[in-house]
Amino acid sequence: MITLATQCYVSGEASRRALDGLDSLIDNDIGDLAVDWEITVRSDEFVSVHLDGEDAHVAKNALIEHWGQIPSEREAGETYVGTLERWDASGWTLLVGGEEVIIAADDLGLGQGTPSQIRDRFGVVQHMPLWFVAGEQPRLADRTRDQLYNWTREEGAGRVNINSATRGEVRAT
Repeated sequence: MITLATQCYVSGEASRRALDGLDSLIDNDIGDLAVDWEITVRSDEFVSVHLDGEDAHVAKNALIEHWGQIPSEREAGETYVGTLERWDASGWTLLVGGEEVIIAADDLGLGQGTPSQIRDRFGVVQHMPLWFVAGEQPRLADRTRDQLYNWTREEGAGRVNINSATRGEVRAT
C-alpha cells in the first residue's frame, strides 16, 4: 500500500467521479505493468493505493515518483511531500498524513512578499502537493522552489484543466 500526496475531500457522487478520474490517471502511470490496484480514501482524506502483482514494487516506485508519498515517519534533513492546507502571515501550513508542518515565511525561499502574496505570485492552490525538508525549522525543498519558478517562466503556464467537475465544484476548492 502507498499513500499518495493527494486528497479526496469531496463526498457522494463527486467523490465517485474524482476517484474514477484518479483511477484513470493511475492507469496512465502503471497500466502497462503486471499489477492490480485498488484505490481507497483514508479517514484523513489522503488517497491510498493497494497494489498486488508481479510488478507491484515497480508500480509503487512509479506512483511515488509521479504523485509523491505521504510518509509515516520523518527524519530531519530528508525531503518529504505534503499538501498545502492553509497560509497566513506566519507561513504556509502543509498537511502530511494528518499532521501539520509549518513552513515559516522566512523559509519559503521564494522571494519578497507575504506568504499570501507569494502564493498568489506563483499560482499555488490549496491541497497542492509541495515538497519540504523536514527538521526543527522545515523549509520548502529545492524541488518545489524549482517547480514554482519554472511555472512562472513557461509559455502558456497558468491554465488549469479540470475533468469531470462542475464549475461550482471547481470554485468550491
